[in-house]
Amino acid sequence: MISLMTEKKAILLNARGGVYSTPETAPMEMSATYMRNVFGGVFGMSIEEVIIEGHNAMPDQAKQIVAQGFVKVEEVAKALGAQTATV
Repeated sequence: MISLMTEKKAILLNARGGVYSTPETAPMEMSATYMRNVFGGVFGMSIEEVIIEGHNAMPDQAKQIVAQGFVKVEEVAKALGAQTATV
């Protein structure tokens, strides 16, 4: 297979209400894994990931979890913009 988009970059933002980053639940996470395999593996794109998780499982912390996720999205987007500007 020849990846035709190796010069492209993508940000994968995945927001999930549960927590799928623990060793016990990681095998059940399918969406980010699928997208990473398609964009990175098939297309050959360079991928940055931002995962926001647990806001439904921990409703008392939901606002903080989402706010931290948005901060991370901004950081990754700025870094990607800086990389693009210097290329």
